[in-house]
Amino acid sequence: MYGLVRVLLWPLVYILYRPNVEGMENFPKKGKTIVYSNHICALDPVVMVCVLPRQISFMAKVEILEIRFWLGCLKRSEFFRLSAASQIFLLLRIL
Repeated sequence: MYGLVRVLLWPLVYILYRPNVEGMENFPKKGKTIVYSNHICALDPVVMVCVLPRQISFMAKVEILEIRFWLGCLKRSEFFRLSAASQIFLLLRIL
């Protein structure tokens, strides 16, 4: 599903938004990494899927999962559920 979404949305993202990616040479080809987005727009995750060279997993606040649209989208991708209390603990555990 991830690959299909990427193939379908990639042309649209590049035509409409023309993302400028800097520092892609620093993005690891394999292994664990954390990608942070400041979410200027709700489409930031879509743009990240299209511009990053490998599949990524998302962290989602439990509150977002209450919205049916986002729950439907996230169920079709890999994601971590985070409650407010567990956010810092999980980030430290990943590192």
